[in-house]
Amino acid sequence: MQETELLLQRVTGGFRESATMKTDLSLYVAAGDSALLEQQLEQLHGQWEELCMKVRTDYRRKREERGERRERREERP
Repeated sequence: MQETELLLQRVTGGFRESATMKTDLSLYVAAGDSALLEQQLEQLHGQWEELCMKVRTDYRRKREERGERRERREERP
């Protein structure tokens, strides 16, 4: 699962870079287009946050399931 955390960190860093790129692009993009791009970026960020939450929740659930199975095996005589 460390690979997943590392991937999440890399993608989060990518979002930071995209903010810098957004600033750079604003010099070349018309105001109306900029508003549309800003809205799309906010939607993507929201989707990313939702995906991160799902991954964390799934990881915790699987970890708990493994713990429960381990406990059941230990209870058996």
